[in-house]
Amino acid sequence: MMVLKHKNIEKEFTFDRTTQYILCIENAAFLRKIIFQMTSNPEENDFLLYEKDKEQKFDKNVYFIENPLNLIIDEKKLNTTIQKDVATSIDSTENEKYLMLLNEINDYLESISYDYPLRLSYDSDMALQTFLKNFSLSYEPEKENMLGSLSEQIKILSEIFKFRVFVFLNLFDFMMEEELLSFLEEMKRQEVDVLILSTHFPSYKIPDVFIVRIDQDLCELHIDSNS
Repeated sequence: MMVLKHKNIEKEFTFDRTTQYILCIENAAFLRKIIFQMTSNPEENDFLLYEKDKEQKFDKNVYFIENPLNLIIDEKKLNTTIQKDVATSIDSTENEKYLMLLNEINDYLESISYDYPLRLSYDSDMALQTFLKNFSLSYEPEKENMLGSLSEQIKILSEIFKFRVFVFLNLFDFMMEEELLSFLEEMKRQEVDVLILSTHFPSYKIPDVFIVRIDQDLCELHIDSNS
């Protein structure tokens, strides 16, 4: 269970996936500071992240999303990570198959280069990851609607890049009520934690929500929908 703390916010966000947290900040200066700390050098960050009382690296576990309609993932980094994961996850049987395939490729290269007027060489011991890169093994996104695409991108960020907590800015401004509830349920299925950072209250009711409101005077108010 992840716990997110901030030195200037009394409430601790304990992500148990039974409560949806909204951090509503109405003070513009404090909001700017929060967003800056979400995206800047971790050394200047007032946030602390814990799991089982052990501090975790904030920048390695928390991903800030300002605009869910324009979430850009580094495709080159993604595909390199996928190739590495596939290459390191094969068992001994699959490794033997690859070595046999590599021998066949070497034999073929030897046969087509034997009569060439110049002396040729090639990589006869190509690593599997290099082999996969040369064949452009890569992620192929499905053509989905906005919610499906966003859910797929979150899956990539959590399963491939190992982010644990996702902070969305004004998420409910981009989704209808039914869409948001469906998306939050999907996040639970993916076992990722979500914090909605907002400049205002949602226009519709979100079940099992806990709102931390920081007003213009930096007064902190706690609003629990269950009470």
